[in-house]
Amino acid sequence: QKLDKNIKKIYSNIENKQFTKSNQHYFIDSDTKLLKYVHMENDRDFPVIVVPKSLISKVLAIIHLPYFGIKKTYQFLKCRYFWYGMYSDTENFVKSCPKCMENKHHRIPHAPLQNNFIPKRPSEFVSLDIVGPFSNQQYILTLIDHFSKHLELFTLTKITTEAVTDCLFAYICTYGRPDMILTDLGTQFTSEIFEYFSKSLGIKMNHTTCAHPAANSVSERINTSIKSTINSLMKDGINFKNAARIHKNLYNGAKHSTTGYSPNVIHFGRNLSLIFDTYNPDIQVQQIDKGYYLDKILSDLNKMYDKTYENIADAQCKQNKSNNEKSKLRCLIPNDIVYIKSRDKYNKKFSGPYKVIKKHTDVTYSIQMLDNHHGRIFKIHIDRLLLMNKRKEHLNDNDVSRNNDNYKSHYNLRNRIV
Repeated sequence: QKLDKNIKKIYSNIENKQFTKSNQHYFIDSDTKLLKYVHMENDRDFPVIVVPKSLISKVLAIIHLPYFGIKKTYQFLKCRYFWYGMYSDTENFVKSCPKCMENKHHRIPHAPLQNNFIPKRPSEFVSLDIVGPFSNQQYILTLIDHFSKHLELFTLTKITTEAVTDCLFAYICTYGRPDMILTDLGTQFTSEIFEYFSKSLGIKMNHTTCAHPAANSVSERINTSIKSTINSLMKDGINFKNAARIHKNLYNGAKHSTTGYSPNVIHFGRNLSLIFDTYNPDIQVQQIDKGYYLDKILSDLNKMYDKTYENIADAQCKQNKSNNEKSKLRCLIPNDIVYIKSRDKYNKKFSGPYKVIKKHTDVTYSIQMLDNHHGRIFKIHIDRLLLMNKRKEHLNDNDVSRNNDNYKSHYNLRNRIV
């Protein structure tokens, strides 16, 4: 204690019986000769040891041994020790504990939804995704047009790059080449073969960030419907391919809640017959003026395209407004230390630490494993990142290494709240 200049001053004043308002709660223990502080709680006095600044980190490390939260750790401390700013130091120490960062649940506020590109015509923007495996160990490749919401399904026994590329080529030969394709980071969509194929046809490729399906919400929503429908039809005795065809036929013929039209009407300019429609022989073929009919159908399509674009934009605006009420935009900078939210329910809740390498957009960053300059750099959405709190300098202790093998006291962290 006498090596601490603040404690030494109080100790000296008490020895010389120079009592002031600042040291009225202190006294020197007659047995141990230690400076103690009288802590008041529930009308009772608790004499506790005054801890010098050099030992605060060691005391905190011992009291935080069971990795309790801030309140319990502080309860243990205040009944045994005292120093100025004890609660603030306890809060900082617990929040910057690597083991607590990895193994405890932390609420990460969702970032506001970003405005997605809204196409103005069919085949301008298409997303691909793979659904499965189903009970028969087969898969389905989904291709959905973001403007018309038209859906195409391909059944697959293997999800290789060659199989996916073959299905995309069949789609292009039937419906035309899309300008832009959105996929996840599956190896089928990031391979050199798929990249060369799309590039040779002049298709712009976009990929969602790792483990963030909300970036391709159009495909993810339809995937749930596909699984339930096909599994139900297969239980009714319908084979896998026919179940996929039935779902596609009925989905494309139903009015979509976002556009206000059926995918068939927007994509082809007319409704197609569904599998349960019957032929009526009493229907008479009407004689129409071809020129008038062509002008009318083109005019109707243009009006429908304008209305569809307006409906999609309104739906996106409403969705963003609803989400942004509960969201919070966080900002990271290069060299920030972060942890990644794990998808493994049975192990660590967060993995790390990682270092932020580059900011791409308001919600996407490139990160790399800390202290591994040759490690893989990958892009990730901010909703999976937890910023590590900066530990106060006087709370760092190079001798205390039990928290984390990768933890070092010289991390250049910023003091901010996630």
